[in-house]
Amino acid sequence: MLGGTPANRRMYLDTDVFVYYLVQEVLRTETPTAYQRGVEAYGKASEYRRNARLAALVLDRINSSVYDGVFSALVFLELRKKLRAFLCQHTKLDMGDIEITIAKAFGVLWQVRNWYSPELQHENELDENRAQLKWHDVMTRASEIHKANIGERSSDNSTRHVGTKAIDVVHIALAEKFDCGYLVTFDKDFVTARNQFSSLSVRIVHLPYEIGILLPRKS
Repeated sequence: MLGGTPANRRMYLDTDVFVYYLVQEVLRTETPTAYQRGVEAYGKASEYRRNARLAALVLDRINSSVYDGVFSALVFLELRKKLRAFLCQHTKLDMGDIEITIAKAFGVLWQVRNWYSPELQHENELDENRAQLKWHDVMTRASEIHKANIGERSSDNSTRHVGTKAIDVVHIALAEKFDCGYLVTFDKDFVTARNQFSSLSVRIVHLPYEIGILLPRKS
């Protein structure tokens, strides 16, 4: 087991959990016009704000040690790219100012406690975790899942394929490798993998009511 917490108290956090959280908690005040444009571009403002509230609750429960939060270094590579894309699309900031804004967002994120990445630990911490993280094993498992998850033709457009992206399959394999009971995401692409690959050892939690069930009220 990676770490001492049982799997049912370990959450692997997908990138979009952090995106919703930071857009709501940081960009709403740092770049209010961009925030409003982003919500409008999403198309369903109530759904967008609901997801942001749920993302904040997830991180709050991790911060309060109800769950251990686990993430991969890949998440931060994706997160930086998605924040850059959001700010390029919805602001006229130059790239220097965009990077300053993203640095502020990351600073807020690092205030959350009780979450970690086995890949990013200091050399004197969790060495056993890093030793157990064998990328060959992770990629072999990801290939297994991806091969079985053939997807389907889109119901509204028979020329479009619908299925789990390769990077998402890697996240699933990492969540299993990190002994997480849950993978929390708002990304609908993960649902295809959940539906088509029944032997996953991690539970993919996607729907709002599913996420809500995992978030008991604080005493």
